[in-house]
Amino acid sequence: MMRTSSVLRISMGIGLVLLTAGMARAQDPADQTPSAPPAGQARGPRGARPEVLPQMPGNGGDVNRDALIAAARAGLDALKSGDVAAYEAMITDDAVMVDENGLERKPDVVKRLADFQLKDYTMSDVRFVPTSPENGVVSYTLTETGTDHGKPFTAKLNVSSVWERGGGGMRGGALCVFQQETPAK
Repeated sequence: MMRTSSVLRISMGIGLVLLTAGMARAQDPADQTPSAPPAGQARGPRGARPEVLPQMPGNGGDVNRDALIAAARAGLDALKSGDVAAYEAMITDDAVMVDENGLERKPDVVKRLADFQLKDYTMSDVRFVPTSPENGVVSYTLTETGTDHGKPFTAKLNVSSVWERGGGGMRGGALCVFQQETPAK
């Protein structure tokens, strides 16, 4: 039993080192994200989509970072337009969503959206971490306004979502398999 425990601790330690290295790479301050225009350049007009982003050096040129970020944005656009069916089509049937309501599955999330209307949103500090040549994690700060059960709200959240390519869905076949929202300061 001691040997298994030692192997497990070593494996977990290696995994933590790899995860930390990947996160450090994803938080490269030189990375030009939609929320961080090059020095000396102004942000585009409100609501304008940023130009196509280059692949991040060292993160595998096979990962279509832009398509996965666009998929996350498309989900928010679907909610903004009131197209819950389009949003639902972008989530795998076994997806897990985590927010102030706890752990939820797709049917619970879709049911809650019946009384939800997203009026406006902005994504800032967008980060991307590839998890394979086709998949990755999109993280960002979301500022949103809308109504929930008829009551107006404004929220600022840190969001991380895991996207897989090759499935159905929109924007190049990307589907969300996991998302976590945490209130931001």
